[in-house]
Amino acid sequence: MARQDAPLSSLVADLRMFPKHMVNVPLEPGVDWRSHAGLSAARESVESMLGDRGRVLIRASGTEPKLRLMVEAEDEALARRGVETLVAVDLTNR
Repeated sequence: MARQDAPLSSLVADLRMFPKHMVNVPLEPGVDWRSHAGLSAARESVESMLGDRGRVLIRASGTEPKLRLMVEAEDEALARRGVETLVAVDLTNR
């Protein structure tokens, strides 16, 4: 704000907030979710469905044995459909 000599409201005027949907799923010890074929395929499918209308974030919790699945999209229904696609993956299948 100081560098631009502008109020925060003018700097974020073009910022567009998307609805997000997040689900935590249990993650068994030893499951390599980063290279899990089913999760990778589901992520690619959701990213393809979203195009430039949203984003996917998948990360392990730092405090619990859970995987956090989050999708932001232009509308709530699209975000929910994306998360449902990710949640449907069987993470016990290595």
